[in-house]
Amino acid sequence: MAEIILDSNAFQDALRTISTEIFADNRNISDFAVVGIQSKGVFLAKRIISEIAKLSSVKESEILFGTLDITLHRDDLDDFESDMPIIKDTVIPFDLNRKNIILVDDVLFTGER
Repeated sequence: MAEIILDSNAFQDALRTISTEIFADNRNISDFAVVGIQSKGVFLAKRIISEIAKLSSVKESEILFGTLDITLHRDDLDDFESDMPIIKDTVIPFDLNRKNIILVDDVLFTGER
């Protein structure tokens, strides 16, 4: 049975808090970029960008966004045997130099109990 860590309201509150803290540390949107780790980290990164856009009064499209696939760098690849995960795109369409990179992943629990 899965435990509920956050309900939808608590999750939205946590997302808003994280976004507010990111924006507080990076008021100039040209100084940072948000990169989501495939696949659910991309979804969370887009939600964070949406919240930051609201806080900063800029369009979501003005906030630098990229995606990163770390599949081949996982420490559990041997566990997949013949069901290897699908490698997705890494797309970082901007210069990373002199940017604060906000790396977003969705990992809540790893390892064995």
